Amino acid sequence: RPHPGQVAAAEHLRGLLDGYESPFRRLQDSYAFRCLPQVAGVLRDAQAHLESVLRVEMNSATENSLLFGDEALTTGNFHAAPLAVALDHARNAISQAASLSAARLSALMNPETSGLSPFLAENPGPDSGLMTFEYTVNSAAGELRLLATPAASQSAVFISQGVENHASFASLAARQTTRAVGLLASTVGAELVAAVRAFRMHGQVPTGRGVKEAFDAAAARLPSG
Repeated sequence: RPHPGQVAAAEHLRGLLDGYESPFRRLQDSYAFRCLPQVAGVLRDAQAHLESVLRVEMNSATENSLLFGDEALTTGNFHAAPLAVALDHARNAISQAASLSAARLSALMNPETSGLSPFLAENPGPDSGLMTFEYTVNSAAGELRLLATPAASQSAVFISQGVENHASFASLAARQTTRAVGLLASTVGAELVAAVRAFRMHGQVPTGRGVKEAFDAAAARLPSG
């Protein structure tokens, strides 16, 4: 479907995989892999919308009152509902992306998908490999589902004898979004570490142009053990 984010995500993925050859063939990959452009595309679209809202906000007059010569006009331009809703939308998209990343990590832990030992363990049994990564990313995904609750929906307030009787809660939405971005980074980081370990255990280096660059950058920072 021609959603701008999906188109851009698919194009980016094709670029990363340019020249990549895989020895694995399956009738169907799981949603975690097949639906990456669709879900990542939602996040791209949400980010683009948030950027457009922020651009308007930063170039708008939000003072109350606004002064025009000798006239002072009481306004409502300080109300941050557009920003709150855009931030809420971004967090929902972040939650979707993190959930898909967690599913891909779990797939790497599964011998049927990876062709390797359970949890990418070097000595299965005594060695639990990267099993704790699954706990970490699923804990992050759980917190992200809580953070995805719209802050803008908490708008009923009655302050100043009813004059200030509505609030955007944009500041709460911003704090929640900052936390959500950090959790997404941790989730994707765990997936990247697992992917590097899987390639090393296969004794292979990815051949795709962009994937090879990402692998080299990550592998240079990760111990080989």
